Amino acid sequence: MKSFSSQERINKAIIIISDGENHEGNAIEKAREAAEKGINVYTIGIGLPEGVPIPDSENSFIKEYRRDRDGNIVTTRLNEQMMNEIAQAGNGKYFRATAGNMSLNDLYSVLNRLEKTEMESRAYSEYEEQFPAIVWIVLGLLLLDLILLERKNKRFKNITLFR
Repeated sequence: MKSFSSQERINKAIIIISDGENHEGNAIEKAREAAEKGINVYTIGIGLPEGVPIPDSENSFIKEYRRDRDGNIVTTRLNEQMMNEIAQAGNGKYFRATAGNMSLNDLYSVLNRLEKTEMESRAYSEYEEQFPAIVWIVLGLLLLDLILLERKNKRFKNITLFR
């Protein structure tokens, strides 16, 4: 909620993708608070109500499932009631994602009905030139090389630093 500008009264939306397991205890209150600030809360439920194991994947290939300290496979259960309550408290809607159907088209159609505005952004870059110091050192070393040559340069033949 903090990332939205409080001055503009356009439609704003938060999309929560979760299994609905509430580990914090205040999700519904936060959704209600967002709705009071004019922010709609939409939820997408991932998983199955009967529970599924949590993959412990590497490079998108499931090699093993996440385990607890006792070695048992950890499962996650979709709590659709919680996801519905969060969406209702946030003046939004609940969408269920199933394998092959993420319900994204339904979500897009709901979001497209919201009032839109153009946002302005500014990019500013400040560069600190650090190479001039290296250039001065290299030029100094080249000058020193010219002065210390064993064979004398025409311009520096009368200069002798070491006798």
